[in-house]
Amino acid sequence: MSTHTSNGSNRLLNFSNPSINVGGRATGTADHNNAKWINETCSIVGNFRPNPAGTFNVYLEGPTYVASEGSRTYEMVYKCGFGPYSFSWEYSSDGVNYYATGSNSEILTWYFYESRTLFLRGTITTNGQSYTSFTTVDAQIPNSGRFGVFEPIAIEGQNLKTFPNPPLDVVKIKFSIEKSTKVELDILDQTGKIIKSISGSPGFLEVCNYTREWNTRDVQAGLYLCRLRANNETRINRITVIK
Repeated sequence: MSTHTSNGSNRLLNFSNPSINVGGRATGTADHNNAKWINETCSIVGNFRPNPAGTFNVYLEGPTYVASEGSRTYEMVYKCGFGPYSFSWEYSSDGVNYYATGSNSEILTWYFYESRTLFLRGTITTNGQSYTSFTTVDAQIPNSGRFGVFEPIAIEGQNLKTFPNPPLDVVKIKFSIEKSTKVELDILDQTGKIIKSISGSPGFLEVCNYTREWNTRDVQAGLYLCRLRANNETRINRITVIK
């Protein structure tokens, strides 16, 4: 601030204060003591917030159209909140019935392998309040001998069944082989990562009906995929684990 006034005099570089003398004269009085009032109110001024906190909001960010098989990432974007936060994700095939994905972070990775409409719901909880956002994903993935199904299937002699679904503790997996072939049977999580190889090392199985089991006690609630590869084809069944 300039120390020159309009009449040519100079301002004193201190607040009015009867304890400060300049040229033999006090720079303030008992009624004009700005230094005192600033000292007494500085903490109030320091804590002053000119703008009230905004309204907490959240939205989901990620692709809403998928044209090829693979993993996609979705994120809960939020602002105007105060931690700590907790996160949860749910998915639906009809937009009405939702199931937990098992993810508890702000990032969700989802593995797409078939044409479908996927509804995602993300929820953030903070200070006892929950805030939810939705997004819809249209997956249009060309079918090249790859099938994703809800119900048991039997195509070209191969049959894949997973039951009960949802399971209590153990999922029974039944499939048939009508031609000796190399077989891989795996359980994948929703990101497409193999979490359990049920068939063991890939090997050739003879013509027969087979039954395998998968124990779900040690996995979180969420969506899993049972994938059978045989005769250069892939069959996939969804398994929903509820805890």
